[in-house]
Amino acid sequence: MAILHDDESTSHGKLAQRLNISSQALTWHMKQLKEGSLVTGRADGATIKYSLDETHLDTIEQCIKLTANSR
Repeated sequence: MAILHDDESTSHGKLAQRLNISSQALTWHMKQLKEGSLVTGRADGATIKYSLDETHLDTIEQCIKLTANSR
């Protein structure tokens, strides 16, 4: 979530690489986040770009701050 918050829109491949997980694993996780209305995905040619769902942006930002403060 913090990566998407910082980058605003990130491709599937770039996100999988930054998280060091397989494309299939990322697909599963992003499906869960999309079903929870936390992220959106849009096709950009042959690439899928993910971004945070604007509807819950305030809540997501609060969670990111709490997580960063607890480290």
